[in-house]
Amino acid sequence: MKVLKKPDPHLWDKSPRRNCCRVEPSKEEGTMVIDVGECRKDEFAHK
Repeated sequence: MKVLKKPDPHLWDKSPRRNCCRVEPSKEEGTMVIDVGECRKDEFAHK
């Protein structure tokens, strides 16, 4: 499993928010890639 999250140097300047996770295609057999980041349009974070 690989978890990817782009660094955000201004994260502490923003109001608290949840992140969304997306399963991305992987080129490596037997590897799951999960992208973690701000929710996009039509995505929501579960409580």
